[in-house]
Amino acid sequence: MGLYLNTYGVKLDQINGVINSKDVDICAEIIDKSKKIMNFDEPFEEGITIEEAIHDIIMGYFAKIKPNVVYYFAAACISLTFKIDLPNYLSIKYSHETDIINKYLVECFSITDFDITTIIGANPDIIEIPNFLRDFDEDLYECPIIGFLSRQNLHWLKRKLKKFVYDENEVERMIKSNNEEESTKGYEIRNIKWLIDNTNYCIKNKLEMMTLCG
Repeated sequence: MGLYLNTYGVKLDQINGVINSKDVDICAEIIDKSKKIMNFDEPFEEGITIEEAIHDIIMGYFAKIKPNVVYYFAAACISLTFKIDLPNYLSIKYSHETDIINKYLVECFSITDFDITTIIGANPDIIEIPNFLRDFDEDLYECPIIGFLSRQNLHWLKRKLKKFVYDENEVERMIKSNNEEESTKGYEIRNIKWLIDNTNYCIKNKLEMMTLCG
């Protein structure tokens, strides 16, 4: 099935506010909400369940935390508890669609200095969990890859894509085309537009952006 890139709005101070808060009520609430997101039943190879990992992060048991799969799942659960849906729901397949988007950025808009995969796993250290930072390529298919774009990062992203020009009628024509390559081109150009719209929404509403690839 592969991995798919999604974007959400977040307020990082809310996420960081629960880390090491030692608030048992908030911990219980987040665990309850997270059970609707992830399968909590089986422990990981480290012998730790997602529920235990969430508990460690919120209660500040940082000495136990290692940069491994179960704590990535836990951090994703905590972050998704605070997610804000953005105007457009993105679901971009990693490697396949991201490569196509990069190709069209160059060919159609002469954007040669941006790679959409740079927003995957960006700035994981922006959430204040000691020992959490790691290269997202490791164990890529084992855990959700979360990243965060600060407001400064969002303005950087907007500048990188400033050459992008969107013709809605032309894109709709391409999407409806019987030619598979033409239709794919339309869908991926629309994905770029949706990413820009989500970026602008976050900037306007003073949000940070969370990227989730899972």
